[in-house]
Amino acid sequence: MSQDDESPPARRRFLAQGAAAAAAVLAGGPARSDEAAPPAVPEWMKVPGADVGSQTYGRPSRFEEGVIRNVPKGLKQYISASSRTPLQDLDGILTPNGLFYERHHGGIPDIDPAQHRLMIHGLVETPLILTMDDIRRFPSESHIYFLECSGNPGFEAIKGKTASDLVGLVSCAEWTGVRLATVLAEAG
Repeated sequence: MSQDDESPPARRRFLAQGAAAAAAVLAGGPARSDEAAPPAVPEWMKVPGADVGSQTYGRPSRFEEGVIRNVPKGLKQYISASSRTPLQDLDGILTPNGLFYERHHGGIPDIDPAQHRLMIHGLVETPLILTMDDIRRFPSESHIYFLECSGNPGFEAIKGKTASDLVGLVSCAEWTGVRLATVLAEAG
């Protein structure tokens, strides 16, 4: 007989319970009483999802309806205002386009790409007026950039505030376009 076989039952029970608790922690915590938890199969896994093409432009999941930009309450006017990125609700470093912070001093412009023009003149050999189609003919590049408003952070009391409330005028995105140097080389 080994020394463990001669141990009192209380000690064995304590060791067994401790081993079970350690195994539960390593396995991700105690078993949940949730009916949808594995090994149960939730109803949504038993039926096909939406048809391909039912949404021709992607939208956020309905389970993320609350992940929205933070527009400060109590503003007297919204033409010169900001909306903040919900930093506390995001994962990773890239900010989804629809959640990128905004700061406007004259409202949100509605720019028609078909009518937009870029004019380059002054100290160049060949003044240019370029349409969006003209600009898209140049080679473009993609880069990841971090952008922060100079008004970030606010200097309010921090108690009870979210990351968005405190420093939400910051975002990170992949930017794609033609380098200014490329366009200026065209104008000489």
